[in-house]
Amino acid sequence: MELTPEEREQIYRQEKARREGPSTVLGRDHDDWAAAQEVRARVMRTHVKILGVMCVVTGAFAGIVLLAGFEGLAEMDQMIETFPDGAVDPQASQALSLMQSVIAGWFKLWLVLTCANVIAGVGLLRFKSWAYSLSLVLSCIALLNLPLGTIIGIYGLWVLLSRGTSSLFVRQNT
Repeated sequence: MELTPEEREQIYRQEKARREGPSTVLGRDHDDWAAAQEVRARVMRTHVKILGVMCVVTGAFAGIVLLAGFEGLAEMDQMIETFPDGAVDPQASQALSLMQSVIAGWFKLWLVLTCANVIAGVGLLRFKSWAYSLSLVLSCIALLNLPLGTIIGIYGLWVLLSRGTSSLFVRQNT
């Protein structure tokens, strides 16, 4: 989103007022400071919407990949039953079953996180107060998912922890 020269000037004055302290804010630049706050809120609102779209898109894509992975787990069952000579090694069968259980557990965990990511993204797009907290937690977890998740997690933390962002998420009595 490109800023107009007037919006850039307002942001400049806001940063100047923040650096110089309350004396400038209480003086003649107070109106400029308030206008700069409005511009900053609009910019952060746009970043929150971008983060919401990113959460929905990456969550949906990860969900599709995970569902394909579950199909691969079903193929592992057939590996045990279809050895060429019909013989089944008991140790290999146990190892394969253990490996299948561990992978299935990880897939289920990531599927839950993926669904939570999509739900958080929809909540961010609607500026729901619960989405703010959920997105903070999911952004921290995303840091562990190299490399794309780390980038999204850092962006999410920056957006959500920036000054004024939490005020966009007002609690509604519905």
